Order: sequence, then C-alpha cells, then structure tokens
Amino acid sequence: MTDCNNEPELQDGDFYTKDHWPQMRYDETEPNVPLEVVPPPPEEQTEPEQTEPDLLTTREQLLLDACKTISQDRNLEYGEPEQNIGRTCEMLRAYLGTRSGAELEPGDVCAFAIILKLGRLSHDSSKRDTWKDIAGYAAVGWEVVEGKRK
Repeated sequence: MTDCNNEPELQDGDFYTKDHWPQMRYDETEPNVPLEVVPPPPEEQTEPEQTEPDLLTTREQLLLDACKTISQDRNLEYGEPEQNIGRTCEMLRAYLGTRSGAELEPGDVCAFAIILKLGRLSHDSSKRDTWKDIAGYAAVGWEVVEGKRK
C-alpha cells in the first residue's frame, strides 16, 4: 500500500492536482470480494399532488392563474369587485337608456369596454394602461361606427 504520510511538499498557494494527490492502492494479498447490487426498496405508489404547475392541465393552470389574479392583484388595483362592478353597471344603464339588446350596434361593444375601464379609473385614475385602453377602444369604436375598417 502507498504510504499516505509521504505527500508531496506544497508551497503556500499550491493546490493538489491529480498528479500530486496521494493514491490509495489495495494490497495484492487482499482477497477479491464480489459486490452484490441491492436495489432500493420500492417506493409507495401515491397520487401526485395537483398543486405542481407541471402536473396541471392547461385549463387547470389557467384557472389557477385567474384565481391568483382576482384574489391578489385586481383588488389592489381596482378595489373590491362589488364596488367596481356596481359602478360599471350604473354607467352601462345610463349608456343604454331604454335600448334593449336587440338594438345594440357593434360600436356599442367598444363603448362597453370604455365603460368597464371608466369603472376602474374611478377607483384609481393613475393607471396609464387604463387610459391607453380607453383611447384604443375609442379609436376602434369610431372606426367601426364609420365603417372604415382597414
């Protein structure tokens, strides 16, 4: 066997390399002992947890994302849903007046989107993205009303 006490001299800052590392060797008189490979015990079969995103179906992942959105971000940005939806409902009633669904035009859909955004603005008017959305819906609505779709 190699004597591990006879390691090479190293200076400060030197590191062992594979050429300098002491090597252990078995003595030739040591008997060969066959090794037995023992497989690990079988793991219990359990149902995978459905909370892992990679185990969810596409629709489950969408619903999980929606739950996070409506229960965290949206309340902070737009207020409680009951208040926001209530304001939006009042504005829709005022916009529609006495008209019914059969009387609606395609441009009304853009107006509805603007009303939804106005309901959000009434909670926090500092959202630039909401102002941008309103401008976009107004431009598209006007284009639809004028029949000038490109």
